[in-house]
Amino acid sequence: MSTSTDTDTLAEHEAAIEALYDKLASVGVVFATADWYGGGDEGSVQQTDYFGPPADDGTQTEMDVPADLDKEVAEAVDEYVMALYGGWYNEDGGAGQAQIEVLERKTTIKHAWTNTHDEPVMPHVVGYTPSPLEVAQYHLTEAAARQWTATQQTDQAEARYCALVLLQLADEYPAGVVTGITWEEDWNSDDEGGFFSSPSVWVESDSTVPGYYEAIAEKGEPNDSDDLHQFSSGALALLGEENKTISLDVLRKHAGVE
Repeated sequence: MSTSTDTDTLAEHEAAIEALYDKLASVGVVFATADWYGGGDEGSVQQTDYFGPPADDGTQTEMDVPADLDKEVAEAVDEYVMALYGGWYNEDGGAGQAQIEVLERKTTIKHAWTNTHDEPVMPHVVGYTPSPLEVAQYHLTEAAARQWTATQQTDQAEARYCALVLLQLADEYPAGVVTGITWEEDWNSDDEGGFFSSPSVWVESDSTVPGYYEAIAEKGEPNDSDDLHQFSSGALALLGEENKTISLDVLRKHAGVE
């Protein structure tokens, strides 16, 4: 979804927001929030909260305001958000919060579309127009954050898969033969002079366990398994530190089969 604003209309609603500062200050409010949520062609400000000066321990002190002032705050925010984002509650809709800093005379609008495939919405400060550079920087930062989150989620899923594969490999040998794994980051160069990482994984085993040599003769060395060459260093790092043995108990924990 995209924002849809009319400059003149938005300016009118800015004045309504700015008129709230003195009224809120007169009843002792220093900070206020207004939350909205909607979808399916319906939506509105559904909750307002007000806070006085912080207590001695720094905690916020919630307070009540006269009903007519509360109504004015809700309506001013509702109309401003409508002017800023158009029919924001249509289809999947969205949700957000206005954060009103009374003493600083500043209101920040934070809105998000319900459909996560829509582009993130840059926080909007009432009365301030960000430069194209600021907008581009915001979206670059958001894109990097989403990519980092996606990488973390992929590594976590791969770590669990890795643990399950290694536990399955251990189960192919008599109990106690396979005791854990160790991994190390290897760096290799490509034909174009670049470098890439390719972690090495070793299976730790105990040759003193009865049946060890018979199992090796029948199945081969655990370290010969092709399953050891399919994992990323990011996933392995979630299982345990580089060059330190990761026990089967730790693998079971990551696999969720304790």
